[in-house]
Amino acid sequence: MAFFFRPATTNDIGTLIRLNKAVQSLHAAIEPGFFKAVTRAEELEIYFGNVLDNPDNEIILAEEDGAALGYVWFQIQRLAETPFTWPRQRTYIYQIAVDEAFRRRGLGTALLSHVERLSQEAGSNGLALDAWTGNAGAQAFFIARGFSSPSQGYEKPIGRRPDET
Repeated sequence: MAFFFRPATTNDIGTLIRLNKAVQSLHAAIEPGFFKAVTRAEELEIYFGNVLDNPDNEIILAEEDGAALGYVWFQIQRLAETPFTWPRQRTYIYQIAVDEAFRRRGLGTALLSHVERLSQEAGSNGLALDAWTGNAGAQAFFIARGFSSPSQGYEKPIGRRPDET
């Protein structure tokens, strides 16, 4: 498949909402105490509009024959030196979404490769992202593409979850 990549604009917000739906549903199924099962289009329009208006963020759409099939949202982060760490510039990937009908055709890999190239051109020395422990498919996908887990986060719930009223 030959994909065309371009920066998303505010004209693409409806497309981003459509593509995000499967990601949001999966996250809500894995972590219902953290992710909302139902998201309102009006809220998402404002949210994605704010993301696109922030010059630190970039969303790249992947298209084939003019149809948007996926996106990746990322940010190049410049992390200052501290007494504990060296300075570094990395690219943090917030979301990657591929239309369910086009999964397992190389689009996710192509999106990651595109971000990696852009990141190298910008001087980043690494890519970073998070994958939920309940999302074995995402973990396998990222590991197969050279990602590793240098640390592990832990959480302990206390009190009520936001979805418990």
